Amino acid sequence: MKSNPEKSAPVADAVREAREREGLTVRELSRRAGISHTQISRLESGEVSKPSREILVALGRGLDRNPIPLLILAGYYDEEEAVEALKPMFREDAELPEAWPDGGVWTVDEANEFLFDPDLGHDIEELKGLAADVFSVPETDETLWDPSYLLAAARGDDAWHLQRFMATWRYLDSELRARWLDYGLKLRKIADLDYRVDADLDRRDKAGEQDA
Repeated sequence: MKSNPEKSAPVADAVREAREREGLTVRELSRRAGISHTQISRLESGEVSKPSREILVALGRGLDRNPIPLLILAGYYDEEEAVEALKPMFREDAELPEAWPDGGVWTVDEANEFLFDPDLGHDIEELKGLAADVFSVPETDETLWDPSYLLAAARGDDAWHLQRFMATWRYLDSELRARWLDYGLKLRKIADLDYRVDADLDRRDKAGEQDA
């Protein structure tokens, strides 16, 4: 496996931000991870050029999260290896079945028609910018929101956009990842709802024709 000994500022930031989100002090994380608080302080300050695998795995354990993203940031995986290593994590986070039916394509305007769902409407506006970054698509009314693409990326399938998704995903915290997956699932739900409404209208039309 290839390594790339670069300055570990991304690792330092990732560890510090994760620790603060968990509400842990350096000493509390030290006890949970089983490493000295001095090691953590030096890592978070950027003094350590490249933390060892053992340290990063211990930090993952102390933060109660998979250490692979930290190992990637530290340069223990090249880009191709990183994609392969993270695929199982996508599946774990999403907890999705292996195959989903085609969800169809949604524009922002079409999705916004469903603002009666309070959970959905807020997420659409808040995540439009994130979608533009993750998928490298313009933040316009023509932006495509396809649940099958979102869920494919979440599972780590070999979707056309996986490389670009990965480039942004590795820098997102767990809360943003969870919100993104939840957003894809909500789009899946409204796609199903739209299908059921159309099917109901078709049945009514046919019933009306028969009555006539």
